[in-house]
Amino acid sequence: TATLLLAAPALAAAHADPSLTPLYRAAAFIAFGYALYAACVGSLNGRQRFGAQAGFDAAYATLRLVFMISGAWIAGEALAARGAHLGYSAGALLFCTVALLGVALPLRRRSREAPATDWRALGVFVLPVALHQLGINLLMRTDALAVKALTGHLAGAGDAAAVASVLTAHYGTAQVFALVPYQALLVLSLVVFPLVADAASADRADRLRRTAHG
Repeated sequence: TATLLLAAPALAAAHADPSLTPLYRAAAFIAFGYALYAACVGSLNGRQRFGAQAGFDAAYATLRLVFMISGAWIAGEALAARGAHLGYSAGALLFCTVALLGVALPLRRRSREAPATDWRALGVFVLPVALHQLGINLLMRTDALAVKALTGHLAGAGDAAAVASVLTAHYGTAQVFALVPYQALLVLSLVVFPLVADAASADRADRLRRTAHG
């Protein structure tokens, strides 16, 4: 989050659009919100509280949508996209507070007598997961970022940023439909992962093989 806050002007300059600086800084809080959100969902998943996890997902998606629409409406037609982005950030921060109060702090109170965390083992596990997620997101988003940057620099002076934004918007719309198969597989993985994790934790190699094969 701190890195994104500090790097916002450089990122905006790379896309030939200085007006993106406040939006990159707002996105830093979205990243912070998702970090806490992922930890809380992981906790619920690990404790097999799948109903609570589903409710958590639905609540976050609903709150995010409400804040985005509200932000766009308050900002008006000319600044609707910026208002939606800032609304997204506000929703993420609000949900972080709810997540901390409703999931993280109660779990912390219940785990005071639990064994100490093996931070090295946790790091060995988290690092490849983080690199995998970084690779997946770069694979899905680098093209849109490249369109914005290249068209912004090649469009010339004056309305270069506006031209780049329009082209990127059209490209992004097509990209949303292109990612539908990925989103379908992602939903499937959210169903399969708890089954695989449960079979692995129970040391049921036969069931694990059947689940993975299915």
